[in-house]
Formats: sequence, structure tokens, C-alpha cells
Amino acid sequence: MTGVGEMLREAREDLGLSYQDVEQGIKIRPYYLQALEEEKFDRLPGTAYVKGFLRAYAKYLHLSDDKVMALYLASTAALPEEKIAPPPRPKQPPVSVFRRPALLFTAALAVVVVLALSFYFNQTGLRTPPDAPPTDIGENEPGFGQDQPETLPPDEPEVEEPPIIEGLIIEVAYSAPCWLDVRADGEPVFSGTKGEGESLRIEANEYVEFVSIGASEAIVITKNGEELPPFTEHVVRNFRVPADTPRIVPEEEGEEDADADADADADE
Repeated sequence: MTGVGEMLREAREDLGLSYQDVEQGIKIRPYYLQALEEEKFDRLPGTAYVKGFLRAYAKYLHLSDDKVMALYLASTAALPEEKIAPPPRPKQPPVSVFRRPALLFTAALAVVVVLALSFYFNQTGLRTPPDAPPTDIGENEPGFGQDQPETLPPDEPEVEEPPIIEGLIIEVAYSAPCWLDVRADGEPVFSGTKGEGESLRIEANEYVEFVSIGASEAIVITKNGEELPPFTEHVVRNFRVPADTPRIVPEEEGEEDADADADADADE
């Protein structure tokens, strides 16, 4: 039976495609494409990446992705599981007969030291002094019969509440080349490709929409400092991230912007 890697390689060669041609279509590096065809799945970051890349590669080569996944699962199920033997337990050396008298001597010496210290402290009078008797204030004493100032309880410290982030801050970290088409509050803000090690920061008042993501496994999206879960599909479209607390633009700022636009039109 033909393996999954051989099926992918034959389909690619029948179409007359190179690794670079496939990379342009599905944004998967030739290193990973060759690993899939050679069935060296350990070169990929994890099982989730293997399954996602296999489905994307099969669809691009006009193959049945279900059939490709079935061959992959059959090949991985046939691999024998390695059994790791538990490490041998270290043997405890037997207690030497010659060490027992030394232990007994050490214990007896410790008891003698404790008794000697106790006798020394008892003889030198290092004891806790008795409590002094309370002093009564007589009628002739100053301050008798006068109102004592009221003692106020200490002020409780104020507990600072965590800050509420208004609006939305989206950060995208790239682990491999990926093409993005992004809009913020309905306005286009980015459309293009970034590579490994690069990042993208987007700010919005109400929402950020990823109109198209070319290779979702190559990016990590963070919303207001919290990482979002990974995608299950290779290509993602129309993914919207709403703001928890929309940012409200003050009326004064809106009026100033309107006045500035009116002045600009007048100048023109």
C-alpha cells in the first residue's frame, strides 16, 4: 500500500510543482513539505501541525484530505511503542557494626550537654522576672476624673482595583511567514506578509477583524495581554475579536475633529 508521503510526492510531481511553488500557494516552508513526503514527522513542531499541514497539502494537490489523514493515522498506529524500563533502585549499604558504638556515644554526649546547660541556667538565675503589680491611680493623682481621649481605630488601607482596559490592543507574533488582511473598526490597517520573528500591533475601539489568515499555525494572537487559543484550520477567514470594554470617544474630541475637517475643506 502506498504511504502518505509517497502519495503526496507523486501528486506533486504529476502536477509539475516544486517545493517553492507549493510554498507560494499554502505558505508552508519547503523544509516541512519535504519532511511530510519523507514521513519524518518528528521534524514538525507537534502532532497538531502535522495534521494541519497534511490537510492543507492534500487539498492543494487535489487529493482527498480524509484519505491522506487515514493513511497517516494508520502509519502512526503501526509504530511499536517503546517501553521505558524503570531505573534500578540504588541499594542501601548495610549499617556497619563498627559504627553503632559511635552513634551511641554521640547520643549520650548530647544528653550530657543538655543536662549541663539546664543546670547552669538554673544556678545562675536566668529566669523571667515576675510581672510588676498594677499601679492604682488615686483620687489625688493628676488626671483622675478627667475624660480620656477616645482612641480611633487605624484607617484601613484602600484596596486598589485592577485597571479596566478600554478599547482593544491586538498583538500578533510570527513564527513563520504568514499573510494577513486585517481591519480595525471596519477600516483596513494591514494587508501583507511578515516573516519569522516579526510582530504586528493593532489598536481599535470596538473590534479587530482578520479578514484572511494565510497560515494560522504561524502566528500567535494576544488580546489585551492574554493569548488567544490556536486555530484548528490552516486558512482562516473573517475572524473577529471584539473589545471587552469599548473605548468611548468624548464629544469634545469629536467636535474638534469635525472642526479640523471643516477647516481643511475650507483651505482646499
